[in-house]
Amino acid sequence: MKKDENIEGLVEKYASQMKTMMGTVIGKSYADLDGVGVHVRTRETNLGDLVSDIMRETAQADAAIMNGGGIRTSIKKGDITVNDIYTVLPFDNYIVAIELTGETDQGGSGVWRFSRRGRGRPFSPDFRYCLHLLAFEKERFTHRHRYRQRQTP
Repeated sequence: MKKDENIEGLVEKYASQMKTMMGTVIGKSYADLDGVGVHVRTRETNLGDLVSDIMRETAQADAAIMNGGGIRTSIKKGDITVNDIYTVLPFDNYIVAIELTGETDQGGSGVWRFSRRGRGRPFSPDFRYCLHLLAFEKERFTHRHRYRQRQTP
């Protein structure tokens, strides 16, 4: 097939713009950030912690959960670019909130098994907590654990 020079020029123009945008430095890491598949799926890593902390702080939530399967690669020490973020988190997920009380886990769903502390204090059955997670995880959580919304105490 013969190349269309108009289309080729258009593609080159946008490819150049994308290369510039994706190469933009947005941060710096002073340590390698571990996103190795077997690590993020089986234990806590500094990259998983960073992603969860960003979710929690951005949403002003008490806790955040990041599915390790959503973290696709590591970030090497040094400058962090837009491309690095898209490579680590390539999916179009969005953050959702679930409001829970401290007694929600009495049925043993295991959600709080990872951490029984919210911002340095024990979970209280009298409090309501805002939990942020990716939409994909909310759907799995709701289906698997039969989450039912509770009334405000």
